[in-house]
Amino acid sequence: MYLELQGFDRLNRNYTYLSQEERPLEEIIKLAIISPLLDLAGFYQFSSGFAET
Repeated sequence: MYLELQGFDRLNRNYTYLSQEERPLEEIIKLAIISPLLDLAGFYQFSSGFAET
């Protein structure tokens, strides 16, 4: 749980930094915010779908 909170804090700092001067482009948000959120949610974890024997 602590690592997830650290990840959210890092995402918040990244967004704040990116939006200091002007509104960031959608592609930048996807790379800097959405992709790490998906990683924190476990979206990129590989599962073969097969049970090991």
